[in-house]
Amino acid sequence: MGILEFSASFSPKTKTTVTVGTFDGVHLGHQKIIAQLVTAAKKNGSAPTLLTFDPHPRKVVQPNASISLIQTLEERAETLAQLGLKHMVVHPFTKAFSQLSAADYVKEFLVDMLRV
Repeated sequence: MGILEFSASFSPKTKTTVTVGTFDGVHLGHQKIIAQLVTAAKKNGSAPTLLTFDPHPRKVVQPNASISLIQTLEERAETLAQLGLKHMVVHPFTKAFSQLSAADYVKEFLVDMLRV
């Protein structure tokens, strides 16, 4: 499908409109969010983009909690591409990443990397 990208190598050619989450299973609520994202991106001439994390954040912040995922990253990317998503960017979720301040997260990831 070509939309699954990793943050270390992601360099968008245009500005992006972004949603953030795991979107596992891509249920009706997820589909509604993606539809709104695609519409907003078309309005402002940007690329509809999803930022997600691997491993799942709960596996890092609650290592003893059991979590089963419905889809692989590749399966999610294929499903989301069919809904009009242009990029699905995967960033490693680590303990250090979980401790970033909100300001650093917005600047480093949303503004600098994703060009929101």
